[in-house]
Amino acid sequence: MITLLLLSLFSSSHASDWLEMPDGKLYHVSCVHHHEQNFHVEHIEGDGSTVVKEDGTKTFLPPCAYPTRTRTNEVSYYSDWSVYAETTSDSTGYPYNFMTSAWQVPPAPTSRGPLGLSSVYLFNGLEDGAGKRGNASLILQPVLQFGKSGCLLNPLDWGNWWITGYLVDGNGRAHCGKTIKVQPNDTVVGNMTQTDAASNTWAVSASANGVVSSYTISLPASKIFDAAYVTLEGMVVYNCATYPHGGGVSFTNIGVANEKGPIAKSVWKPEIRHSECQQEVSVASSDQVKLIWQSA
Repeated sequence: MITLLLLSLFSSSHASDWLEMPDGKLYHVSCVHHHEQNFHVEHIEGDGSTVVKEDGTKTFLPPCAYPTRTRTNEVSYYSDWSVYAETTSDSTGYPYNFMTSAWQVPPAPTSRGPLGLSSVYLFNGLEDGAGKRGNASLILQPVLQFGKSGCLLNPLDWGNWWITGYLVDGNGRAHCGKTIKVQPNDTVVGNMTQTDAASNTWAVSASANGVVSSYTISLPASKIFDAAYVTLEGMVVYNCATYPHGGGVSFTNIGVANEKGPIAKSVWKPEIRHSECQQEVSVASSDQVKLIWQSA
C-alpha cells in the first residue's frame, strides 16, 4: 500500500518538477520565481515580462517554455478550491481597481497527510476570468498558507503559517514575494490597488504585525480584473484534518471598488466545490464573509 501511495504521489502532478500554486494550476519549477525583496513586473502581452528588483537589476523572462498543467484529483485525495465566495463586475459594467480584506490566522491543521505534502491556502484575490472557472490568465493573491506550496519549498517551514504576496503573471510564470511567519490569532491583511490607470499598474501587499510582502505589476490595457474572491483551498486533501481547526475563517473589512468609487453592496455568491467537511459560506454583509468547514 505504501509503495502504491509513493508511486501515485511522485508520478502524478506532485512530482518535484511541477509546483502547485493557489490559482489552481501547476507550474514548472523553472518558471516559479522566489523574491526576498519587493519587486516589480512589467508584463508584455504575449512576449514575456521584465522583473525589476529593488536594487534596479532587470531580468527579462520570456513566456514559460512549459505550459501550465491542471491538477488531476486522485481517488484517495484532491487538490482544489474547496469553498469560496465570489463577486464579479457584471452588475456595474466597470472592472475592479481595488480590493482589500482582513482575516485571522486560524489554528493549525492536525494533519499534513502522508509524507507531509498536504497544505491549505486562505486568500483574497482578483482574477481576469469573469468568474468562470478555468478562464483566468492572471490572478493577484495575498495568501495565508500552511504546508508545502510552490512558494514554500523548505520542509522545515511546512509546520507553520506564512503570509506571502503571490503573482501569476499570465505568461505561464508565478512569482513569490517575501514570506512572513505568523501565528494563530494574528490578523493578516491583503490589499490589491491599481495605482496608475494609464499604465495599468497595480500594487499588491500581504501584511501582518507591521511586516509587508509586496510587489507591483504593470499590465497591458487589455488585462482587466472582473472577479473577486475569498477562498479556502486544499492541496492533497485526504480527510478533514487537513483543514484548520476552529470551524472556519471570517474575511472582514472587505472592500472592492471600481473607477466610480467603492462598491457599497457587493453581491457575494457562495461556491462549494467539496462538501465532505460540511463546507459552507455565510455572507453576513457585503464586507464580511465567513468560509465554514469542520476539521474533524
